[in-house]
Amino acid sequence: MAILTLAGVCHAPTVDLRSADWLRSWLPQLAERIGMHPVGEVVIQPYAHWPDGAPSGVLFIEESALIVHCYPEKDYIELILHSCKAIPNRVDVAIGIIKDLKLTLKYHRYESAMDWRVLANGAAYQALLWPDAIRMASYHGAG
Repeated sequence: MAILTLAGVCHAPTVDLRSADWLRSWLPQLAERIGMHPVGEVVIQPYAHWPDGAPSGVLFIEESALIVHCYPEKDYIELILHSCKAIPNRVDVAIGIIKDLKLTLKYHRYESAMDWRVLANGAAYQALLWPDAIRMASYHGAG
């Protein structure tokens, strides 16, 4: 599985971070461009606690999900691409998103872990690096 996170200030004049319609149109286009396969429609949740509201959107994909949070009062956007497999051409994907949004990048991260099938079969990825409280809280099942 892999997680690509990009966040920053959006300068694209065609992007309206207050618009659910913009997210509904852009997320499927993004999925297609990066070779991911949408499952259903974009789900939008407006958050009224931001000045004038702000949409967050999720597009479920066969590979997992694309998640976007908009902060229009600061022209700020955060995108998370969660995939159950490695993200092919992740650098090109990130550069494409940065160009789409004319993004002044403030944060980026790519995390890649073991295949979920391996993890589900008992391998504890980096378990020794986890804080003791998390390791102790992990449910091991009853016999």
